[in-house]
Amino acid sequence: MKTFRAEQEDSEDNILTCTAFSADRQFLYAGTVLGDVKMFNLSSGEETTYQCHESCINHIQPSNNTNLVITSASWRLPYSKIWTIGEFFEEKLTFKEEEHLEFSKLVADKVVGTCAEGVATIWD
Repeated sequence: MKTFRAEQEDSEDNILTCTAFSADRQFLYAGTVLGDVKMFNLSSGEETTYQCHESCINHIQPSNNTNLVITSASWRLPYSKIWTIGEFFEEKLTFKEEEHLEFSKLVADKVVGTCAEGVATIWD
């Protein structure tokens, strides 16, 4: 068992809000109140932080192939984004109105997004 926390100096202001394991089970992704994604290496405990949104991240989902990560925030457009993971953590796509975004369950070739108007949209 391990415990992961935000760094000591920002733990009061940057609370962890959601988490997800990478598909290869090597990393734990954690969204924060300030819009950061913290990536914890489960073996070493090392932490890397990426600024992804300007508001609280309420959903995070890595793809099955570990190359992409979805983040969704509750305030400030765009609400959802897809990031590439590799040598760098880079923004790949933005979804302006979708407040929640998910990869398809079997293969990450589609995403479904929902917005406040009660509409679900599927992208291939």
